[in-house]
Amino acid sequence: MLVAGAGLIVVALFVGWYGVSATETYSGVYGNFTFRASSTNYLLQGFYQSISCQGSSDCLANSTVSSPYQQGVLNSLATFYDIIAALTIGAALLALTSGVTALARRGKDRMIEGFSFFAAVAAVLAPIVMMLAQPAVLRYLGNGANGSSPTTSFFGSCTGSGCGEPLPSGFTLTATWGPMIGWYLALAAAGVIVIGFLVVRGGLLEPRRPSIYDSDS
Repeated sequence: MLVAGAGLIVVALFVGWYGVSATETYSGVYGNFTFRASSTNYLLQGFYQSISCQGSSDCLANSTVSSPYQQGVLNSLATFYDIIAALTIGAALLALTSGVTALARRGKDRMIEGFSFFAAVAAVLAPIVMMLAQPAVLRYLGNGANGSSPTTSFFGSCTGSGCGEPLPSGFTLTATWGPMIGWYLALAAAGVIVIGFLVVRGGLLEPRRPSIYDSDS
């Protein structure tokens, strides 16, 4: 269980953890167009943004941007994600160490229990801390809005002026935000590692069978 949890964390580190998407449409005397924007945040690789516009000759060319967080005000977000990444990687290393040691039976059960306990704590903290603290971090970056947004909740959606800004006549706006597969994988890994810790804690590991090379003394 512990090794499986570590494997889930490794996968989680290379996929998106948080996403925001918005669609704005216009229908009026100037024609019709649809503007879409999406952003995916990774723990280690930075963020990925995609922008597209359709329906009008005034639309700018579609674009995609991939960039690290260490740029201007995003330094605070980089530090925050570094903390989450450290918890996640630490949990994976501890879980892997305790799992391999348990399988090999080369260490005392108390050492295995200690490693698995701290692995469980770190694994649980990573997604929970991100969920509870990220809106405040985004507000600190100056990305606050009068309505619903990622600065007010970890999960959510909004439409029209409920997104915080009044819309001119003819415009509609919808936006959604929330965790992506990386965050859910980390949460699943935390559950697996906690179960692994409880197995170790409950003494459910079978004792190693004596080897013919073991001394009788």
